[in-house]
Amino acid sequence: MTEPPVIDDAPLADPAEVRRAMEYYSARGWTDGLPVVPVTESYLSQFLATTARAPSDVIIPMPHLNRALTVRLAAINAALAGCLPAYFPVVLAAWDSEEDSPWAPLHTDNGLSATDSACTSTVIRSVLHIEARHTIVPEQLATDRADSIGRTGAMVRAFASVYVVLNPEHARLFDKHGWSKQDLKQAIIERGSRTYRDLAASGKEAIAKGTGWRLPADHPDALPQTAPSDPDTPVPILRSAHDVQIVVAGAPNAGVSSIVETFGAVGRPPSVVKVEDQKQDQEE
Repeated sequence: MTEPPVIDDAPLADPAEVRRAMEYYSARGWTDGLPVVPVTESYLSQFLATTARAPSDVIIPMPHLNRALTVRLAAINAALAGCLPAYFPVVLAAWDSEEDSPWAPLHTDNGLSATDSACTSTVIRSVLHIEARHTIVPEQLATDRADSIGRTGAMVRAFASVYVVLNPEHARLFDKHGWSKQDLKQAIIERGSRTYRDLAASGKEAIAKGTGWRLPADHPDALPQTAPSDPDTPVPILRSAHDVQIVVAGAPNAGVSSIVETFGAVGRPPSVVKVEDQKQDQEE
């Protein structure tokens, strides 16, 4: 292994000024204190020049935070994190491991062609890794994922919105048994419920007015509801196939998949754009 390159003693920039800029960012709560790349207006303009979208265009609305992610904000954060301007069109993207996947890529599930280069964006809340080397039965693997999605500790909103990230080994196993992505989605949705008893036991049987978040039925913000006569009545936590996006990614020989919980849209397709179209629009 060769040693890392060493820059010349003559600095390209004054280290003290770079450090001052990073401390300025941190003091205002714009970063978590870790090193960042200082962003100037001229450097930011290089990012914005890679897309035909206006800086004020909203990429992801976040009404629960009373905020919105705009193209400009995404560019600033990408630059701070060390992203190069040329890579900005595919920032916040979720990629399929297409070469190792037996199925069509993610963007084709949402209206684009398999030959399109696309970017799918969402707001990620948390990621749960699932160890699943114990079975090769598709129904059991689907149940394992549905149960992971439906654990009460992860239930914030009335309905969940998730990406199921399958490693290639699991994807090939489903395909070997004749399962398609849609088959897996449907199996997860059918199993995606908790009983009213389970929800009440964790104080998540009711929905809050305004936010739509889960809380106890006796909470002053809870919407009026009638409890089922049978407390073991299942309560669905997945609304539609749009709320379960299947992605194939990761090492080809690892029996570990993931549930990516999002604050994305519920009951609607995710945000997917064609990267080439933006470049062509700009050139024209």
